[in-house]
Amino acid sequence: MSKLLRDTVLRLIVLSGLVTCQVGLAVESELGEWIWAAGNEQGVYLVATREQDRQEGFQLLYRERIGNQFLYGPWYTGRPRCVTMHEDGLHLFFTDGVHRKYELHDSRTQRRIPVELEVLSAASCQDQLLVLVEVKKKQALPLSTLISDPIEVDSDPTTTRESSESGASEPASEAITTVESKVPSIDVEAGEGLLLVLENNEWRSLMSTAIDLSGWDQPQIGVSEDMIHFFGIEDEGDRSPFAMILKEGQLHEPSKLPIFHLSALNALTVNRQFRLVVGQYNPTTEQGQDFHKVRRYYLGGSTQTGWYFSKALKNKTDTLIAGEPGQVAFAAMDQSLVVFERLSTEEIHLVSYDANDPSVPAIDEVVTLHTTELGLADYWLMSPEIFFSQAMLAAMILWWRRKDVLAGVETIPDFLEIAPLWRRAVAYVLDVLPASFFAQFITFKIYPAFSPDEIMAAMMSNQDLVANPSWIHGTSLYYAVFSFTATGYFLIWELFFYATPGKMLLRLQIITVGSQPPESYQVISRNFLRLLEMHPSIAMMVILPLLLFTPRHQRLGDLVSHTMVVTRKRGRCPDDGNGEQGLEDLYRPDKGEGKR
Repeated sequence: MSKLLRDTVLRLIVLSGLVTCQVGLAVESELGEWIWAAGNEQGVYLVATREQDRQEGFQLLYRERIGNQFLYGPWYTGRPRCVTMHEDGLHLFFTDGVHRKYELHDSRTQRRIPVELEVLSAASCQDQLLVLVEVKKKQALPLSTLISDPIEVDSDPTTTRESSESGASEPASEAITTVESKVPSIDVEAGEGLLLVLENNEWRSLMSTAIDLSGWDQPQIGVSEDMIHFFGIEDEGDRSPFAMILKEGQLHEPSKLPIFHLSALNALTVNRQFRLVVGQYNPTTEQGQDFHKVRRYYLGGSTQTGWYFSKALKNKTDTLIAGEPGQVAFAAMDQSLVVFERLSTEEIHLVSYDANDPSVPAIDEVVTLHTTELGLADYWLMSPEIFFSQAMLAAMILWWRRKDVLAGVETIPDFLEIAPLWRRAVAYVLDVLPASFFAQFITFKIYPAFSPDEIMAAMMSNQDLVANPSWIHGTSLYYAVFSFTATGYFLIWELFFYATPGKMLLRLQIITVGSQPPESYQVISRNFLRLLEMHPSIAMMVILPLLLFTPRHQRLGDLVSHTMVVTRKRGRCPDDGNGEQGLEDLYRPDKGEGKR
C-alpha cells in the first residue's frame, strides 16, 4: 500500500510539473519605463523593458517596413545600455560589458567589452561595429590597424650588436632571428573616452588620443558616408549641443550647433545620410530646472554650409511629440524616421516621418502591446526557459526510473518479443497522419499565408520566412493542434483497444512490464507525457536515444507507466500448448475482451 501511495504521489508530481512547464511563462508582464529602437532597410526593432516574476528583463518586438503589426520575441533577463543595428542583427550592450547579437527568436554572445569600460553609444559603419566607451580605470588599450601599423619587434635582442659609426645595426652571428608584430597601444585615464572597433575578435581603439568627457552629457556617435561624428550636450550653461569629427584617428575642434536648452540627443543614419534628433525643454529662470522634461523634438542634419533643424515634430493631430529620455525612442527604417513614444504600461505611440520632409507623418497609430503575442504554443517551441524546464523534468523522470532504463526483457512470454523500431516508426507515421492533416487544415484556415503554396512562393522570391507573422504563428499553431490532437487520438484508441490502428496493422500491442494488460491510469500517464515528448528538442535529445539504446525501447511515457510495445514472434503460436490463451487473443477487440 505504501509503495502504491508513493508511486501515485510521484506520478502526480510529474504530471503537475508538466502542466507547470507548459504554462509557466504565460505571466502577466507590463511594459516597463525604458524603450530603445534600431532599424534598417527591412524593418525596425523595439526593445521594451518588462519585469517578469520580479526580475528585470526586456522583450524584442519587430515590425517590417511593409507590415502593419509587431512580431513578438522571447523575454530575456537583463537591461540594455544601448542598441544598434549591424549586419542584419540587433546588437545590445549591457552595463556589465556583455555584448549580444539578437534576431527575433535567437541570440548569440559576441565579444564582450573589456572590463572597466562603460559603453555610452554604438553605431554601425559599413562592415564595422563601433562603440563609444568611458574608461573607469586607467589602462592601456590596443590601437586599430586602421590608424596604425604593427611594430616589428626582434624576439632575440642578443642577435644584434651596438650600432657602428654609420649608425647601422649588424648581426652578431649567423643565427636566424625571428621578428614578431606587436600591436601598439594607447594609455587612457579614468574619465576619458575612446571609440572602439571590433577587429580580429578584439576591441581596439580607433583613436590615437582619448577624449576628456568631463562636462559631456549624453555623448553619442553617428556615422555618415565618409566620417564619424561625436556629439554631446554641454553640462552647464545653455545646454547647447556640440559636434566633433573623427578623421584619420584625430578629432577636429568641436563646433556648436544652432540650438539650445537640450535634454536629449539621438544620432541616426537615415538612407546613408546623417540625422540628429534633439529634445528641448522649456527654459525657465527657476532654480533646479529639470532637464529631463522634454517638451518638443527636432530633426536636424548637416550640409556644406552648416547645421539645420526642422520644425518641432508633431503627429497627425498637430500635437507635439514629447516624452522623457528613455520613454521615447528613435530609429531609422529605410528612408523614414520612426518614433516610439511610451504612453502607458500597454500602449506605444508609433509615428513615422519622411526624413527629408518631417512636417507630416506618414504613419500615426497607437499600438497596444500584449503581454505575449507569441502565445503559449510559441513559447513552448521557442523559449529557452521552457526547454530547460522540460529537460529538467525529463531528467527527473529518468532518475526516478533509472532501474527500468536498462532492465531486461526476461518477463516477456516466449511467443512475444520487443517490437522492432522500424515497425513502431511505420505505425507511428500511419497514426499521426490524420492528426497532421487536421492540424494543417486548422492552420491554413486561420493563417492562409502558411499554406505550402504560399510558403514556396515566398521562398522563391527570397522573402524572409522568419520575419513573416503567418509563418511564426502558423508554425506554433500547427504544433499545438498536432500535439493535442495526436495525444487524444492515441489516448482513446489505447484506452479501449490497447493499440492504435497503425499498431494493429503492424501487429503491435501494449503490455505492462509484468506482461499484463495496462490499467487505465497507465494508458493515461503514458499518453499525457506525449505533450512533453513532442517538443522537437526533447524528442531529439531524450526520446530518440531512449528508443535506440534501452533494451525494451521504452520512451518516457513507457518508463513512467511501466509499459512496453511488443509483437508476436513469427511462426510462434500464442497458445502455450496447455490450453491457455495468449496475450494476443486477450487483446483482440472482435471478441469483446479488449473493451472495459
